[in-house]
Amino acid sequence: MRLSASSVSAPAARVISNGRYHVVLSAAGGGHSRCNGLALNRWSGDRVEDAEGQFVYLRDVDTGGVWSSSLQPVRPNDAICHAEYRPACFSLVCVHERIETRLDVTVSPTDDLEIRRIALRNRSPSTRRLEVTSCLEVVLNYPAAHAAHPAFSKLFVQTEFVPDRAALLSRRRPRANDESWPWMFHALVGAEDLQCETDRLRFIGRGGTLRRPAALIARGRLSGTVGSVLDPIFSLRTIVELAAGAETELSFLTGMAADRAAAISVLERYAGQPAIEQTFTAAATAERALWQRLEISDKQAEMFQALAGALWYAHPGMRAHTQGLAPDVDVNATLGRFGIPHDGHLVVAASGWDHPQLAELLTARRYWEAKGLPTTLVVAPEHASKVARPAGLDDRIFDLPPATLPAADRQTLLAAAHLLVHDSLQSVEIERPGPGPSPAETGPTIEVP
Repeated sequence: MRLSASSVSAPAARVISNGRYHVVLSAAGGGHSRCNGLALNRWSGDRVEDAEGQFVYLRDVDTGGVWSSSLQPVRPNDAICHAEYRPACFSLVCVHERIETRLDVTVSPTDDLEIRRIALRNRSPSTRRLEVTSCLEVVLNYPAAHAAHPAFSKLFVQTEFVPDRAALLSRRRPRANDESWPWMFHALVGAEDLQCETDRLRFIGRGGTLRRPAALIARGRLSGTVGSVLDPIFSLRTIVELAAGAETELSFLTGMAADRAAAISVLERYAGQPAIEQTFTAAATAERALWQRLEISDKQAEMFQALAGALWYAHPGMRAHTQGLAPDVDVNATLGRFGIPHDGHLVVAASGWDHPQLAELLTARRYWEAKGLPTTLVVAPEHASKVARPAGLDDRIFDLPPATLPAADRQTLLAAAHLLVHDSLQSVEIERPGPGPSPAETGPTIEVP
């Protein structure tokens, strides 16, 4: 199934997770990584721009041409890009200037890190020299705390380069004696001559953007700046030479560890391509084991994945088709009256427990929970249900029968829901096949084998 990003109201995205470390990635290459509640990279969830995430740039050393391994952030007009999803692996494929790139992304089932393996193939008749440069804006903080004052949050991040591990490390300096923060790392496996940068101003340039960063326009090396930078990023660069028809492979590792020694230990275990290959295989095995444990089919898993990505990007097609709430309606007050928390994604089922499709919704919630997407479920049928609430459900599931839920409050809940399910999950249409133009005309797509 191939889905066009230009035909939907929000980016088509998927979620990869080991239960602690979570990656959300869109077909255009945007997205975010989180671990145990901490954000690793900057991400605002902008479903229009979708221009924040962890990116890999390519630059032809001889011609100066610059593009990226996905549509974002450079967005070259003549690039042909698409995305593919298979269990625990999301792939971004892009062809530009006769260089084919394939970026495979997975999360280790045993360690808190993600692997972004990029395969480069020269489809031109001549030898090509390419700079391969990564970039992500470091957060290493709770998302709400960083969003409240980004400039202040960045002041406490300190970076370090470890040459023998081809890695950048960062830590957040504690502001009190009882504070303790984990370490974040970013490494490159398979490179020989390595350059690095952790100062965003030096990388992007004054007034620059991720679409045209100064470090990619200039022909110099990365500055190697580390330490207490005002605006931290992680960027690693190497140069590869590809003969006509030749291929090569590099792997970027990003993750989190309890302390510096633990971070170095993790990097040592993933120092070669055999460990990388084993991790991709183990991640797929763990994902299928999760499906078996939850008793879900391949088709259901794909549907749950599509809905999870849409929830992260607040897809408007999942909400109620209303004119919106009146200005004087206080959604938080309505939730509070019924004891409903508002710290997670709100899912409202408009049917009762006598509807058999609610069982599938409960399974979807368990799958989303395993993927780092906690939800609150409110069962608010229009008519009284003839079946009682099943036993053993968690405390984030609320029953609001018509006798206890005024019509006005029900309309408020329906309008406030991040996901409103009237009939079944299959009836929630968030991704549609493209109308027919080629990928070059429609932009990035997701292909599900």
